[in-house]
Amino acid sequence: MFSGVMRSDGVQLHIVFSRLHHGPDMPVIATPDLANEDVNGFTLSGVDPGRRAVVTVSYGRGNDPHGIRSMSSKEYRTASREIHEQHHLEHRKSLPLPLAPGPPLPYHTMAEIETNTPMAATADPLTIRESIHHKLLCSESALAFYDISHARSRFELRKGQQRAIAMTANYITTGSKKYNRSCRVKRHTRRNRKQRKRKAQRRRQVRQSRLKAEYDDIVQCIERLSAARDQQAYHMDQLLRVSLDDPMSLQPRSRSVTQRQAFAVSLNEALDMFVSGHDHATTTLTTEIEELEEQKQAIQRQYLTSSGQR
Repeated sequence: MFSGVMRSDGVQLHIVFSRLHHGPDMPVIATPDLANEDVNGFTLSGVDPGRRAVVTVSYGRGNDPHGIRSMSSKEYRTASREIHEQHHLEHRKSLPLPLAPGPPLPYHTMAEIETNTPMAATADPLTIRESIHHKLLCSESALAFYDISHARSRFELRKGQQRAIAMTANYITTGSKKYNRSCRVKRHTRRNRKQRKRKAQRRRQVRQSRLKAEYDDIVQCIERLSAARDQQAYHMDQLLRVSLDDPMSLQPRSRSVTQRQAFAVSLNEALDMFVSGHDHATTTLTTEIEELEEQKQAIQRQYLTSSGQR
């Protein structure tokens, strides 16, 4: 003899056939059927799943106060590390997609692909065709995204679910503590906090030493550039003082006035070109010094920020 079941979600139709089991019916055990030693070894409990609690168990009977044990949804998710894996997956979806063969896609992240995927749970053939076309178009990127690293993440999530179920069952049945030393996260212990603090201090000292070395190098560069700018300005002033006070006197008096005037004109033209080059060099040196001053101030802020972290 067979039994048939038809199930439909509005889009698909499933027909399930199963063969009925032949044989005696399973015995129904009631409380009077148990012996006294069996009853004494067990305690009646009522299980009540709720919205905020995965399960709530009440132990005891009669009018006396009953012991209640419950496992909240937050505790269950913490034990299974479900939220951690979800945050990790959402972060991966927000990153740029890896390179995949095929034509370039108008989407840059996996989150954009999943957001723009048409809904497949519909009876409209056009919408179903668009959904299939979109999935085939983005199949290479999806396969490159959900690679072996995603399989590891799903495996860790599965282990977390098994761990949370075992932890809940152990707490409900035995009444042991939800959190003990073996279940405690290692980064929360006092000894590891001290070790982390010492490591952070060593990293801070290394970072401050590096910033101090960079600061000293920038200060030396600024001093060298300032000295070069001042020296160039000094020589320029000396040259202008000698040549512009009386350029006619630089020529011997045996030459004619016309020759000395022509020499003075040529000297002034050469000085104009030299002054233009001097101004350009001075501007370049000043710009470089200003950029180094900004870098020095940024390093000072980084040093003060790292010194203020404890």
